Amino acid sequence: MAQFFVSGPFKVALKKHATGAISIDENSLQEVIEQCPEFEKTGCYVFAIDAPKGATPIYVGRSTKQSLKKEAFNSRNQKAIFGKLNERTRHNKLIIYLVTQKRSRGKPNLSEIEEIEEFLIANAAVKAPDLLNKKGVVKQKWSILGVHNSAPGKPDAAAKSFKRDLGIRKR
Repeated sequence: MAQFFVSGPFKVALKKHATGAISIDENSLQEVIEQCPEFEKTGCYVFAIDAPKGATPIYVGRSTKQSLKKEAFNSRNQKAIFGKLNERTRHNKLIIYLVTQKRSRGKPNLSEIEEIEEFLIANAAVKAPDLLNKKGVVKQKWSILGVHNSAPGKPDAAAKSFKRDLGIRKR
């Protein structure tokens, strides 16, 4: 079984232009990349907006052919992410997490990187319904009240016990 691990969160410094638009501070970006050698590997990445009450994911991606630093910070991703950041008026603090394979030799397991990306997107979409990418996310046509795909609110005692005993995470 291939093992993967998480690095981060890494703060991505932003700069505000005279027009009010936001972009990456390229000088600070290089410092962030130098902090972690995992940026040179392939794997998955999650951009999130950091706020006082917790981060909200805005984009999940994967890199299988080039390094995470090249893929995560390419112009297409920056355009999408900063479009999202420029929509918001507060808490524009961008962070990035990396998920890379722990390995000593051999090539990375590309099919598992794809599976992990789908898993991360599905879970991020639960917390952030306006996630920029929703590849592979299927909204079920059913729900279990207080357990899965149900309306907001606190679950009753039976649902709490059921979730705990079955190891069902927040959805």
